Amino acid sequence: MISFTLEEEERLLQETVHSFAEVDIRPHYRDSEKTGVPDALRKKFHELGLTGLDLPAELGGTGLTWLARSLVLEELGWGDAGVAVDLASQAGVLAILALGDAAQQKRVLAPLAAGNAVQSALAFSEAKAAPQGGFATTARRDGDFYVLDGEKAFVHGAGSADFMVVFAQVEPDKGWDGIGAFVVDKAAPGLRPGANVETTGLCGVEKQSLKLSGVRVPAMNRLQGGADFVVAAETLFRRLGLKTSAIAVGMARAAYEYALRYSEERVAFGKPIGHFQFIAFTLSDMAMAVDGARWMVWRAATELDQGRDGRAECAMAYSHALETAMYAADWSVQILGGHGYICDHPAEKWMRDAKTLALWGGSREFANAVVADAIVGATPAACDRLPVHDIQPVYT
Repeated sequence: MISFTLEEEERLLQETVHSFAEVDIRPHYRDSEKTGVPDALRKKFHELGLTGLDLPAELGGTGLTWLARSLVLEELGWGDAGVAVDLASQAGVLAILALGDAAQQKRVLAPLAAGNAVQSALAFSEAKAAPQGGFATTARRDGDFYVLDGEKAFVHGAGSADFMVVFAQVEPDKGWDGIGAFVVDKAAPGLRPGANVETTGLCGVEKQSLKLSGVRVPAMNRLQGGADFVVAAETLFRRLGLKTSAIAVGMARAAYEYALRYSEERVAFGKPIGHFQFIAFTLSDMAMAVDGARWMVWRAATELDQGRDGRAECAMAYSHALETAMYAADWSVQILGGHGYICDHPAEKWMRDAKTLALWGGSREFANAVVADAIVGATPAACDRLPVHDIQPVYT
């Protein structure tokens, strides 16, 4: 049975997180953009029991469904997309759940299961891909260890994460089919985070390079290998993309609601500007776009909750949610007029965050390619299934 009504428990969760976003996140969005998420806010998020958002109940986590997680992330995104990304990404945790076996999951995620505020990171992208496909970062077997050398780019939390999952090339001659993923402790010798990268939006979120020089990783820390590794990695990015989609919906909703309120308060030619047809129709388009994006996220989440692949549904939700966030933020700036591009109002921040979020976990074009492959029934190459950032050096 299809239902657009939340269960009582889901509604209470939504209200709780919205209150947290309204009281503790939204009023301080400028400070968070400048200095990052304060420890006090991180602590309260942990006290709400949301640090283990992605952990299943058997590992001591929340055991929330994907639909429930989408509700949480939308409300966090409504508060501040940057804070939402910082608090709730836990990409390393999702990587271990998608790529690791039961023993690895229990061993590595035990601190999280014990209720500790452990942070994880995912080191995937590189500044320059290997010519034959795959990664320039290598992992060489040396007895009971792998030795990792190379440099990863755009790693969220490279300097603060307790552990990270690093993708590297194990078999150079096999391209994407020869990659592997390794759990690396933050204290591993030879692991060195770089300087934080300044970006247009999501400014308070850590985005660093990560250098690996002879980093020795126990062989048991290599996550699932074999021919199905790319399939498992694709599953990982499908789930990461769904989380990004929910955050984008929250940000789009915030931009729409702010523009709506402003259009009722701003009076011109004797009446609120929202009562002029052009503004009213624009607001109605924004409302429909936000609702449409939310339903697509909920549908994709339901696909995953019911144990189905959800490949096309997740990609559709990702593409549409990111487009909606940019659309709503852009029109929020436009409706506010001169107030839209000054920092007294959050509209300009939403526009910057929306553009950055749209490239955070892979472009909309990548998602559209996945949808196209699903529609025509093609089997895409690995390079078309994993969202590799196109990061190039800066020329002067």
